[in-house]
Amino acid sequence: MAPNLYISSAKESTLDAAALEVEKSKIKQQYELEMQALKKQFKEEEMSKNKLKEEMAKLKEQYDQHMSNMVRRSSTHETGTGVSLDTDLDPETAMKKDFASSILTSNSVEEY
Repeated sequence: MAPNLYISSAKESTLDAAALEVEKSKIKQQYELEMQALKKQFKEEEMSKNKLKEEMAKLKEQYDQHMSNMVRRSSTHETGTGVSLDTDLDPETAMKKDFASSILTSNSVEEY
């Protein structure tokens, strides 16, 4: 009876090894599928990030252009105070200065 135990033990060992290989193969396939999905997701997010950067750059360019146009238009005429706007100011400062001068010349301010 002893030889039969060794034979069945050898068969079980072979089955265990075969089952182990099948399990390893399944794990490897799952890993590769998940890795492909992550690579695809990374690539899509990278493309999305680049597209967002481009859109932000375009928006900033439009903003700068609008501010520059406003300053250019404002500098071609005199304000109500009789002082021309400075064309060498950055757009934001020029806009603030224009706003401040419009408040000073506004008729809605009551003098005491």
